[in-house]
Amino acid sequence: MIINLITVSLILILAGIVIYQYFVRKKADDSLSPDYISYLDVFDAIPDIMGIQDTDRRILRYNAAGYRYLNLTPSDAIGRHCYELIGRNFPCEICATHDAVSSGAVASVVKYIPETDTWFNVRAYPIKDDDGRVVKVVEHLRDISEEKRLQSELKKLNRNLEQQVEDRTKDLSDTINELTTTRDQLIESEKLSALGRMVAGLSHEVNTPLGVAVTSASFIRNLIDDLRMADSVNLADENISGFLDQLDGACNLINDNLKRAGKLMGGFKRIAADQTSEQLRTIHPAEYLLDLENSLHHVLKNTSHGTSHQYESIRMITTYPGAVSQVFSNLYMNSLKHAFPDNQTGNITLTYRDSAGGVEIIFADDGCGMDKETLKHLYDPFFSARMSSDGIGLGMNIVYNLVLGKLKGSIACQSSPGAGTQYTITLPDLSGDIE
Repeated sequence: MIINLITVSLILILAGIVIYQYFVRKKADDSLSPDYISYLDVFDAIPDIMGIQDTDRRILRYNAAGYRYLNLTPSDAIGRHCYELIGRNFPCEICATHDAVSSGAVASVVKYIPETDTWFNVRAYPIKDDDGRVVKVVEHLRDISEEKRLQSELKKLNRNLEQQVEDRTKDLSDTINELTTTRDQLIESEKLSALGRMVAGLSHEVNTPLGVAVTSASFIRNLIDDLRMADSVNLADENISGFLDQLDGACNLINDNLKRAGKLMGGFKRIAADQTSEQLRTIHPAEYLLDLENSLHHVLKNTSHGTSHQYESIRMITTYPGAVSQVFSNLYMNSLKHAFPDNQTGNITLTYRDSAGGVEIIFADDGCGMDKETLKHLYDPFFSARMSSDGIGLGMNIVYNLVLGKLKGSIACQSSPGAGTQYTITLPDLSGDIE
């Protein structure tokens, strides 16, 4: 009887313990369940991708955003390596989870996933056990693709702006160079105009004493003739006869040189007047350039170079003589400065022939010639083959602009080292431009 009572008591005690533990656990589960549900809700509500991985990078759980990004269900993802979920068979070279496991500290990387064309800012937070060992990693992936796109667009915009600024700067620089060139051309033209006015005035003043001298020489010649006819003069006397012959020769020499001086001054006056005038005039190209060459005698006489003009019958043309004068003056000076270095002796030849609607003039020298690089920049403003020269590198630029602009012609240059230089200039007849 006593044994039965003891047995029943033990059974009741064990049943009581089981019932007690059941109610205790049930109470604990009931108290944790809302927090657990709240945790899941928060985890899934996060718009960024959140994942929990073990130390081998196997997926323990993703939030809803993670499954949507991978387009997988939990059963498809859990237990697999993270890199396998994007189609790789090997771990990523840059991995925040690996760094967090290795260092035991929060790790952060920016990585591009080419398989999904996505940029992520990845932060990995290690979870440790009581002994401080990393057992899990929470990975947070924030999609920064739009930021990267905007950064790329901004860089592209900055490059475009830099290019635009560079282009605008170049345009402004070119404009400044053109304005500077124009200013210098105007200065050169004004200098030539001032020189032309001075020469024209000087020619006018010199023509008066030249005329008086010619008249006086003619008067002396008449006196000599009168002496020869006079009965009182003994022409049989060798001294008197010789004196009269010498005087006659001197008069002839004076007359010839006075006529030559008068012709030169007439040429100077025409050239000077043309340089100060913007009027069209009909000229004979060869005769006009002969007058121009005579006006440059003060320069040519100091050299041993020869000059020649070759032509037969060429037409008269209506053009701007002042511009023609300036073009060929610059060509003469350019040849004298650059074609014959080290006191080399050479020749300048002008050949004339009729062309359709005008005249073609070939200005050639047999000097040192030009290389391809010099020829390439021949008409550039401020370019000079000899930087040490006194010029500012505008001579050939002025020639080019005058020929193609005011004279409405064309110019071509042929040259090579040691073979001289030849300019072929076509001047059309501009009589149709006269109003």
